Amino acid sequence: MVTMPYTGDEFHHFGWNACSSSLSPLTGHAFLERRYLIIPGILSSRIYVIDTKPHPTQAKIYKIIEPEEVFRKTGYSRPHTIHCGPEAIYVSTLGGGGKEGTEGPPGIFIMDCQTFDVLGRWKSIAAPRPDTMISGGTYRATTWCRASGGCRRSSRTASFQRISPRRQPSDGT
Repeated sequence: MVTMPYTGDEFHHFGWNACSSSLSPLTGHAFLERRYLIIPGILSSRIYVIDTKPHPTQAKIYKIIEPEEVFRKTGYSRPHTIHCGPEAIYVSTLGGGGKEGTEGPPGIFIMDCQTFDVLGRWKSIAAPRPDTMISGGTYRATTWCRASGGCRRSSRTASFQRISPRRQPSDGT
């Protein structure tokens, strides 16, 4: 068990530092191993890197990436989902800049798969693809990326105060 040093992070879609696409000898990263679990905190914008060696039951915090670093290097907030790829770790976000994540559009940023340094926004001619939808699931927040440039979020990131319990189905009486 790993004890986290902060409260209020709200962890979402964890991911590994390496996956089959990055472990291929053709990528130049064949020496990587699936060892580090990357855990994004959607409410705090903090990211934890957990070392699972020598055994998963002895996992420990390897690195904490503070929200200020994410904001400074990317302009994004509210990291939601970790995706490992052939050349980096991709982090999709639900927030732009600012304390509430509403100053600017959300997007995708990249991290180095060895040092876990935040490298900046993911920039590629092919990415994001025109009219790509990135869904945020629990919060019903959806990010649309347009070929003409930029992404926009179609709904705000929910806070605990705005989440209400789901209505239970009627028993017919």
